[in-house]
Amino acid sequence: MKCFLNTYSKCRTKSNFGLCWALIALYIIVLISFNSNKLIAQDFILSDNTSMIISSGTYVSFGGNLTLEENTDIELFDDIDLFGNLINNSLTTNVFNASGSGVVTFRGSSQQSISGASDLYFPALRFNNSNGFIVAQNINIGASLILNAGIVNNGTNVITLGVSEASRGALSFVSEHFVGPFKRWIEFDDGTKNGVKGETVLFPVGDVDSYNPVSITFGDTSPGGSLTTYFNTNIDGDDTFISPPIFDGLQIINHISSKGVWEIAKGDGMAANGFNFSMTAQLSDITEEAAHEITDENGLRLVRRDNDSSPWTIAGELSSVVYDDINDVVVITSNNIGNSFGQFGIGADFDDNPLPIELVGFYAECKIDHVIVFWETYSESNNWFFTVEKSNNLKNWTKVQDVPGNGTTSQKHNYQVLDYSVNFGDTYYRLRQTDYNGKVVDFNPVLINCNADLYGLVIHKLIASDGNLELLVSTGQPMISYQIFEITGKQLAENKLPDVEINTPIIIRESIPQKGVFLIRITNGFETITRKFFSF
Repeated sequence: MKCFLNTYSKCRTKSNFGLCWALIALYIIVLISFNSNKLIAQDFILSDNTSMIISSGTYVSFGGNLTLEENTDIELFDDIDLFGNLINNSLTTNVFNASGSGVVTFRGSSQQSISGASDLYFPALRFNNSNGFIVAQNINIGASLILNAGIVNNGTNVITLGVSEASRGALSFVSEHFVGPFKRWIEFDDGTKNGVKGETVLFPVGDVDSYNPVSITFGDTSPGGSLTTYFNTNIDGDDTFISPPIFDGLQIINHISSKGVWEIAKGDGMAANGFNFSMTAQLSDITEEAAHEITDENGLRLVRRDNDSSPWTIAGELSSVVYDDINDVVVITSNNIGNSFGQFGIGADFDDNPLPIELVGFYAECKIDHVIVFWETYSESNNWFFTVEKSNNLKNWTKVQDVPGNGTTSQKHNYQVLDYSVNFGDTYYRLRQTDYNGKVVDFNPVLINCNADLYGLVIHKLIASDGNLELLVSTGQPMISYQIFEITGKQLAENKLPDVEINTPIIIRESIPQKGVFLIRITNGFETITRKFFSF
């Protein structure tokens, strides 16, 4: 095979074309007759200005990485397998020649990637690797796309099936999905031809943990153009509540699942009106947290809005809804949605299908003879009780007190516990929540130090949440300086307070990344304290 490739490459520059092509023909005959299956075990680079022909009946397998350099092309008249990564350094989109019909199959034993300098075209493409894929560029598939195994994480890069309304490509779906935008072409039918009436177009999308597909079914007419769909998990917590609520008959809808929404955008000249569609959406791991549950699946609705700043509306007419409580999966179908796409989510009434516990804040503060622990919830679901625990090493925890919860509520509630068994020195307090089903959720701990030494350096309170750090500190010296580090050692902040009041608590505030584990080192010139803390 290598000889054939080298000879074919030289044919593009030699003047003796007759002899050259005769040699190529000889190599093809040898390949077909004596070695129809060819394995190239090592990494393979297709050099600049080189072409490759995979003849019919010639199966080629690349055991390592395949690199495509500038001005290369591959004519696939049969299939090839890739066990390594594909690196496209060519600025040509059609490296895999559109005239070919072979299938490129990724079937490695570890995660594979597709990357390069420009969009890449495949006549046919198969993903078959349970370890998954990273797609770091836009790719286009002409004839067929086959999803056998492995989640395809394409980020913001678009994977497109088909090249036009007339040549839409075929999707063969076995398992797994795209974590990123997936685009499909739609045939135009004004109702005068037997086109795609009633055809269902599947978009196998989801997140890194679960499969959350949508299917679009058009009626007697279809709009042409294309649809691009992806599952967006970046939903702001405040955006999950619908205010004022919306109604579907007597059914109130006042919040949506924070698991995510489907973003569906039309393009390539899709008609603005004159069509109607139905939609089936599947949301996996919908409850996700211990305190979240579905108590009445018939109260779920598919909701829609144009964009982030638009109001939510009921999407069409509810056709069916099924909740699999064992696998925690909802499948919902709505008909007669109309001709508008945008954002779609699953909505419900909070009292019937509530959100999980939303903890606003959890704090601990030193008093003269006790510690006060207090917290606030934005909402609660199926909440039986809270438990406050403490530890001096984050390993061995002692119960301080149980506090009854408020069941299911969308109102704010404040709680507090007084701990008179004060541990002088570093003490961690944490909150546990138990629902009526016995499920338990642990929230991140907070650190305090109720040191009896009034003349030393004392951290009375340390709170880190929502990207903000707040410390309550006192010192027997008129100066305090501090540094904040990531757990890796990278410094995030440094400051010096030269004129502080001795033995009087002062508040220090800093901005930090919203989530993670951090260190703070604080000194008064005579004593230094280093503390690890969590931001949540």
